[in-house]
Amino acid sequence: IDGLLIEVNKVVDADTVYLLERDRSVKVYRTIENRDTILRLSGMGCKMFTFITFRLEPGKDTVILKPETYMELCNVKSEKTFYNAIQELIQANIIAKVSGKKSTYYINPSFMFFGSRIKAFPDKIQVTHTYKRPQ
Repeated sequence: IDGLLIEVNKVVDADTVYLLERDRSVKVYRTIENRDTILRLSGMGCKMFTFITFRLEPGKDTVILKPETYMELCNVKSEKTFYNAIQELIQANIIAKVSGKKSTYYINPSFMFFGSRIKAFPDKIQVTHTYKRPQ
């Protein structure tokens, strides 16, 4: 791929070397249910989903979504389009309005998260398998 350059930080810990990407990333969780839900979204719903992934802050399950920011960055002319896309994601259980906070929405971390869900939601952990490393 022309122009691909992955910047990393090198971390040396005892006898192990780790390479950590410098660019921030958001995880989108690939379950069959999530795939089907996202693929059923309209074009504006998909655009809003993508927009949200770029607005997430590390370890947070809320996001601030303002129509003027969305409209400018996504080249959208109507606030109605913004609110329709928001409503579509609410109906799909991808986001939910935070009551009492203007423009603030919960994200469903089953769909996407920026950071470690294990650290952010330790009370939601369910161990499904235990693996032992060979000696």
